[in-house]
Parts: sequence; structure tokens; C-alpha cells
Amino acid sequence: MYRKAFDRTPRARYIREVKILWVGNSNDRASAEVSEGQLRHKLLEPRLAEALGEPVEIVSRPLWPKPDAAQVLSSWLERFEPELVYLKANQFWFNHESVPLRIERMLGPLGRPVARASLRANGTGWLAHNSAFRRLRDFIRRRVQGAYYFEPDEVVLRLGECIRVALRNENAQVLVACAFGISDRSSDEKTRRRLEARRLMVHRGLQRLCADLHVDYVGADQPHYLTRPILEQHLQSDQFHRDARGHRENVDQKFELLLPACLKVLEGRTPSFQSRAR
Repeated sequence: MYRKAFDRTPRARYIREVKILWVGNSNDRASAEVSEGQLRHKLLEPRLAEALGEPVEIVSRPLWPKPDAAQVLSSWLERFEPELVYLKANQFWFNHESVPLRIERMLGPLGRPVARASLRANGTGWLAHNSAFRRLRDFIRRRVQGAYYFEPDEVVLRLGECIRVALRNENAQVLVACAFGISDRSSDEKTRRRLEARRLMVHRGLQRLCADLHVDYVGADQPHYLTRPILEQHLQSDQFHRDARGHRENVDQKFELLLPACLKVLEGRTPSFQSRAR
């Protein structure tokens, strides 16, 4: 439980919206099954505002760790002027085994139309949510190991560039997190060990990097599916993205993660600010 984290007397009150840049993923976009207001970062806004006693706005933007990632982030920092940047290594980047991507890389130009047709199918709402399509997709994945979009060292390199760009703004706090391994999507023990090894490479790389740069970092030495197992995942019918209940149930974790960083934002605004969190 957190009390209001500021002195409410008129002289001490310092009202200004806390703006957070949430560098998210496709889970943070509305869909046919989850409205904008049901997304976890939107549910977090009033929760954080109540705890802080200040209005909170969270702007979410998806990022891929491509060579231009730092440039993209720089444009967002200039546009949104956040006081807190929340940057998380998305497990999809380095642990999703994509069969269409493997086809494209194996066959080059010849495989590109097939791969892109498959990706379009996955991105087509009615088809991606079709049970027969999902069964076929899972059947292929069990028999053909897909390719990864990025290697762990690429992810650490690109996020390192992004962190350095964010640190140029001395008025912004930076919070970095790694994928916690919430769910185990592997089909066998060999795959499970391979995916966890890749996750740990990203986790440890970011942990070292953030220690060197004196940036707050949150990660997990053990995957959460072992240490904090979820009895039931609440997903949309595509079996990839959180449904409305899944977003609601993720809010507590994100609140505990972001509140200390938000308190640092307020402390940085007013030197006399005294936290009363307990």
C-alpha cells in the first residue's frame, strides 16, 4: 500500500503531469478484442496518479531493435518530452521462432512472397483468431524450427544505443527491464533450455550495461514461469496477445515496477520532496 507521495499543502503542491514514454510491443495496441481503455498502460495511469497525487500520462510506442532504433527513440523523446522512459527487451525479438522468417532467409527473394503472405495471415484478425489456422500454424512450428528476428547480442547493442540517447536528457529518468520469462511456449526440454539460455544472455548483458551506465534495471535470473507460475494465461483468440483480463492482471506487476521510478521523477523536480511510500 502506498500513501500519497507528496505534501498536500498549497505551498508544497507541485502539479504537473508525469509523462511516461512506454516503449512497448504489439500487446500495447488496441484490437477487436481489447479496446484502448482496457490496455495495461491505460489502466496504470489512474493507479499511478492516485499513488503519486499527480496526473499521469503514458504514451506507448512499439520499437524493434533495428539499426535505427536509437534514432527512432530520439524522435519520440523530442516529440513527447517524457520525464520517464520505460524500455523493456521484448522476448518476441530474440526468442520467437518464426517459420516465415526462416523461409525468407533460406530462399532469399524466392521465399519472400511466401514469408510475407504468411506474416499477413498472422496479422489478419479473423484468420489469426481462427482455431483451424492456429492448429495448422502450431503443427508447422513443432516440426520446423523457425528463425529468430534478432540475436541476443544485437538486442543488447541496440538497447544500449537507445539508453545512451535517453540519458542525454538529464531531466528524464530511465528504467530498463528484460523479459521475465512469464510463459513457457516451448514444445520440449531441449527447446526450453535453448530459449532460456538466450533470455539469460539478454538479461545479463543488459544488467552489466545498466550497471556501467548507472541506470535502473529490473530482470530475472530465473524465469517467472518457474518462480511465479501463472495458473492460467488470459489471451485473445490468436493465443499470442493478452485479452482484457490479461491486461488487468498485469497491472499490479507494472505498478510495482514503475512507481519507484515515478517517485524519482518527483524527487528530481523538487529537492525538498519527501517520499512517504511504505
